[in-house]
Amino acid sequence: MLHIILLILKILGIIFLILLGILLLVLYSVLFVAAAYRIRIQKQDAFRISADAGWLFRIVTIHFFLDGKDGWKKDLQIRLFGFPIKKPFEEKKPKKQKRGHLKKKTALQDAQVFADPGVPAPEEEEQAPYSLPEDLPDSSRQELKLPVRPPKQNKGAERRRRTEKQRHRHSPLEKLRTVFRKLVYASKGICDKIKRIRERMIGAGDSVRRLLQRRDALLEFWCLEEHRRARGAVLKEIQYLWKKSRPKKIQGKVIFGFRDPSITGMCLGGMSMLYAWYPDRLELAPDFEQEILEGDILIRGKVRFYVLACILWRIYFNQDIRHMYEHWKQL
Repeated sequence: MLHIILLILKILGIIFLILLGILLLVLYSVLFVAAAYRIRIQKQDAFRISADAGWLFRIVTIHFFLDGKDGWKKDLQIRLFGFPIKKPFEEKKPKKQKRGHLKKKTALQDAQVFADPGVPAPEEEEQAPYSLPEDLPDSSRQELKLPVRPPKQNKGAERRRRTEKQRHRHSPLEKLRTVFRKLVYASKGICDKIKRIRERMIGAGDSVRRLLQRRDALLEFWCLEEHRRARGAVLKEIQYLWKKSRPKKIQGKVIFGFRDPSITGMCLGGMSMLYAWYPDRLELAPDFEQEILEGDILIRGKVRFYVLACILWRIYFNQDIRHMYEHWKQL
């Protein structure tokens, strides 16, 4: 009996260790496996930006595309094992109705139409002109449930009525009435637009007044000592994030130029002061003869999620940042 209990405990311990190892492996892969990203920016006729990111040996991938050539076209895809699972910018297609549903619907409509005793069936309509004489009286037609012929209209009276309508339409008094109606409609539209502009101006003035009233509170919020410490802590975390996830490779060429060559020279002088910060494979080429902005830049790097987890942990447990957030919500 004791031997069986020990064997069961041994099996349970092995299963527990296997599950613990799988959990540690998943946690390690989530936190320490780097997510690689690649960004490419092109500018010739228009801006074109493409970005890709892959994680866990590209099991999870994100593709983003933005093209400004013919109106800003954008596309975003999130894929798992190469299969798209989410496309936020894709237009939803209308669902197609089944053929059987359409057939049933049309059959029901036909049955409702021909169930009405006043509506003759198509066979009766086709056979009535051939099987019965044309001068059949209306009483006999009603007994046979046939459609009664419409009464004959006086074509001369109808023609005179149309000519009177045309004369009335082209009369100078009617033209003046139409012009007056158009002016009234145009004046109403202009008045509505003026009212909207006036309401917007009043709203902008109210927002400016509220900002002026809150100026003292904002200055006090900015100058508090704990808020200064909170801003310093946030800036330190941003620097840490940049240090751990900054691009490892930047290469490309940028050609720039302005209408005034002196402005191009001033920009080149300002950029040359920061030349030590530029990557080795990034080339800046000024053009003093024409206004131009063209280039092709490729950026590659990696980021690990444990960096983001550490930053969020320190921000959440920082009392100065939490106090600043609570004070901001009260403003």
